[in-house]
Amino acid sequence: MKKLYLIWLMIYFLVWALAFREANSLLTIERLLSVSLFFIMLFILPLFEGKRLQTGIFCMMVLAATAFFYPYEHDLNPYVLLIQVLIIAEAVYYLPRLKSYIVIVIQVVSMLWLATEFSITLPDLVWASTFYLLTLIALFYFQSIMKQKNEVKMKYDALLDEYRKMKRQLVIEEEQTRQDERMMIGHEIHDSVGHNLTALLVQFEAFRLTAAKQDQEKIEKLKTLAEQSLEETRRQ
Repeated sequence: MKKLYLIWLMIYFLVWALAFREANSLLTIERLLSVSLFFIMLFILPLFEGKRLQTGIFCMMVLAATAFFYPYEHDLNPYVLLIQVLIIAEAVYYLPRLKSYIVIVIQVVSMLWLATEFSITLPDLVWASTFYLLTLIALFYFQSIMKQKNEVKMKYDALLDEYRKMKRQLVIEEEQTRQDERMMIGHEIHDSVGHNLTALLVQFEAFRLTAAKQDQEKIEKLKTLAEQSLEETRRQ
């Protein structure tokens, strides 16, 4: 956005420099004040991005440009149409369609008022009207394309956000499933080991009753070890 604003600024400086060169002999305090107001509005425009005040700023830029090009001795500055088109192009780019209509209406009224004051031949009037009309058509077409692009981008962002949520949920569910499987396997192992140890104790006891006297002490130690293992298994 910063790079785009600098491009707009460079174009404005270039066109206004040419306009100043054309009106060099007719520069007055009023004209200097109007162009100063124009550039003040241009410099503060990025501070109000996305706010309603942008529409008012563009309208003030139109009026300031109109005041600068107000015909002195009914001389036509050839750069008036170009600067007005630049303002409309920037308004169409930054503003929604309804708000850009407001700027365009004010700009058209100011241009018609200037046209009544200028000494314009019919071919020049036809050429300027055709250029202005084609420019508006192109700008509105561009605005429609940008609107469609923004709608597609919003849908894409919404789908991407939903996809990321689903992916995070899937990862959580997979981790929970693994944890449940580990716990289930652990319980099965625990029950199996406990059952085997219990069966081993029963066999030790049965073997102790039938074993020789010199072997009973060893069997008792093995039984005690099995009992300790069973107790530890139960605690876990």
